[in-house]
Formats: sequence, C-alpha cells, structure tokens
Amino acid sequence: MHKIRYYMDTEGNDDNAYLRAIKYAQQLSEQNQEIKKVVLLVPTKQNVDWFERLYNQKFVKLLFHGYAIPGSSVIFKIETIKTYKDISTNSDIAITCGIDSEELGKFDDYYGLKIIIAIPWLKAGLKKWITRWNPINIQTQKTAFPTISEPSQIVRIALDELSENVNKSILHSLDWEKIKTYIRVLHKYESKIDANDIGSYLARVHSWKFNYTQEIEDLINRINTGKKFVGGRETELKKIYEGWKNEKDVV
Repeated sequence: MHKIRYYMDTEGNDDNAYLRAIKYAQQLSEQNQEIKKVVLLVPTKQNVDWFERLYNQKFVKLLFHGYAIPGSSVIFKIETIKTYKDISTNSDIAITCGIDSEELGKFDDYYGLKIIIAIPWLKAGLKKWITRWNPINIQTQKTAFPTISEPSQIVRIALDELSENVNKSILHSLDWEKIKTYIRVLHKYESKIDANDIGSYLARVHSWKFNYTQEIEDLINRINTGKKFVGGRETELKKIYEGWKNEKDVV
C-alpha cells in the first residue's frame, strides 16, 4: 500500500487530539488487515505525559513492550526516535507525538511505515512536512491545502531529467556534480527557484530520500542568498537551459 498521511490541526497539551488519533488508528487497522502494529512515536522515553493522563503509568509501561489497547486487536507500542527502526516486512501506523518536520521527514522514508498520523507540539514545527505532503486533516477529512505548490514547468522538466540520470538511492560524487550544475543553471536563468518547492517535488514525484532533499534545499538556499558552494559546472549553462526550454515548447 502507498503511504497515507494524516495530521491533527492542534498544538500543545491537547489530550483529546491524542485520544482521537488513537481511536482513528484503531479504525484504520480494522479496515486494513495488513496493519499489525501502531507505533506511538515520541521524542524520548520521558515524553509520555499524554498517555499517562489518558491511561496510567502502569499501562504506559506495558505500551513500551507492546500491548493491545482495550477494544483493539492491533498492538500499540511506544517507540522513541532512537529506538524505532525500519523493517521492510512491517506494515505500521505511526502516531507521531510532538515530532517536528525535520525528524518526521526521516521516518517518512521508512518502507514499513504505511500510515502516519502527525500530532505537532507547535504547529510551526510541522509546517514544512504539511506543506510538502498535503496530508489529510483528521478533523475535517480534507487535505491541508486545495492544491500543492509546484515549481515552474521548466524546473519540473529539469528535476524529472535529473531524477532519471542520478542514482537516487545512493548519490555518488558524480551525481552531486550534476545536481550542483542543475542548481546553477536554474538559479541563473529562472526568475525564482524555491528550495522547499523543489525538495517537495523531488520527494513526492520521484521518491528522493529526505536527507538528500535536505542537502539540495541547503544548496539552493545558499545560492539564493548570495553564498557560494563548490562543485558543478560553471560553463555552457545556457545550453543546458535551452534544452529544457525546447522540451517545454514541444510539450
């Protein structure tokens, strides 16, 4: 199954949001027999106040080992950002508890994680992840935005071409040279290149790993602010850009 993403439009100590997310995860697991476990993903072992208030300390201790919440046939298990590992044979739901976009982005790459229900501590901390994936708001059952912001057509052509010509699984030095060249071309000849839009497009459309999109966004932000980076061609950039323009005209 493709990864499905949800979020709760809340922040702070909203115990009702956690209770609702748990019940929603129960419903999703009942609808999908592949789901065997719901992970309550917390920053550290100490960040379990929500569950202690909903249940009790004794029950929370059981959740650290994996336990079926009353009324559910699926196992619920508390994991921290350090203990939760990707197991390809798994089909997990993760309720992320107060984890921001940067940390959540790493788990979003997990193959065994099929459904994410994100609950922010601060809304601003989850903004980038929400902007990137446009998840479904559990309260309204609508996506966060009517549409997702996309790069210009030429930028999309460049990113499509780039994705076909590098090893996205493990980027090597020659791949990074090509990436840096493409960034230089786009920065020089496109009126604006937005790092977030580009990183989001690479992740959504071409399944680039989170850490790679982060590095690419950092490079774009550097060049957008007048800073320099080492690598990539600095000659014949217009020729590359003209090739993308010609492809745009054909399309």
